[in-house]
Parts: sequence; C-alpha cells; structure tokens
Amino acid sequence: FGLYIGSQRTVGRIVEQDLQRLQPSMPELFHPKQRMDAYEGYIGSIFGFVLEQFPDTEAKALFGKMLEIYPDSPLISYHMGRMAFDQGQYQDAVFYFDKAVNKGADSPDLHFELGKTYRQKGDYVNSALSFERVLTLDDTHEEAYRELIRLSEEHEQLDDLCDRWARRYSNNRENEVLKQFLIEALHKADRFEEARKVASGS
Repeated sequence: FGLYIGSQRTVGRIVEQDLQRLQPSMPELFHPKQRMDAYEGYIGSIFGFVLEQFPDTEAKALFGKMLEIYPDSPLISYHMGRMAFDQGQYQDAVFYFDKAVNKGADSPDLHFELGKTYRQKGDYVNSALSFERVLTLDDTHEEAYRELIRLSEEHEQLDDLCDRWARRYSNNRENEVLKQFLIEALHKADRFEEARKVASGS
C-alpha cells in the first residue's frame, strides 16, 4: 500500500510539472485552432499516462484541474468527453464534446466521438448529423460511412441515405470510398441494379 501511495504521488508531481510547463508559456494556445494541433499529441500523452496510473475518480479530478487552468481548451474538453464516454457517462460526454465544439474544435475525430455518444443515448437525429459532419470534414472517413449505414438500417432510413449519397457521388466520382459504401448501402436496400451501375461506372 505504501508503494502504491508513493507511486501516485510521483505521478501527480509529474503531471503537475507538465501542467506548469504549459501554463506560463502561452495559456491561449489551446483555443486558436491553427495552433492547437502542435500540442495535441503532448496533451494526449498526458491523458493516457494519467488514465494508466490513476483510478477513474482521481484521473477525473486531475483533468478537472487542467480545465481550471485552461477553461477555454477544446482539446482538454475533448479528452474529458472521451473519458466520460468510456465510463458510460454519455450525458457528461455530450457536454464535454459540445464544449469542445463551442470553443472552436472542428475535427473529424471529435464529431465522430460525438456521433457515437448520441447513438448510445438513442438520439438518432443528432448521431446522424454528427457522422455527416465527419464526412463534410473528411469524405474518406470509413467508420463514419459504416455508422451512417448502421443507423439508417436501424431506423428504416436506408433509401434516403442511398439517395443522398448517390447525389453526392454524382458530383464526386473520384471518391472511391464513397463509391464503395454507396454500393454497400444500395445492396442493403435491395437496389441491386443501381448498385451494379455505380460499380460499373455507368
């Protein structure tokens, strides 16, 4: 038990030192989107390290302290959302992901996590909108296509999805990922002739 407490204190000192190194430099670094990317890997490694070393309640407290230091940080809010999702706290996850969006974050990964969270909450509309936002930002995001097909099947909206993607593909025939998933969606909707035409390029 003594060794456990000692290791916890050591980890706490390491994280505290990392936060102190970030704090005096440029606290505003986290909210301009163009400068956030350079720190994403570093902050992500801190979160990963804390989650490995601390129980959930202590990790959450440490992350809360990071948000106190950087209240406008979309990156920290994003990681708080991921932690809440992993713990099954979907309402909290939506809160933190939305906070990240409101603070200027607009990455495919963020909207994908938000879509997954809405799906877990049973909110089909917002889940679909989030996955569509992913495709607006990255139209080769395979997991977003898969999630939209799955949602559309579950809620009997597959024909609407096929029509929407067919229109999109007619304006972007170079997108092989869209073509692949359009064909898959058409097959699932029993629209085999249209799938054949897309596959043949006719």
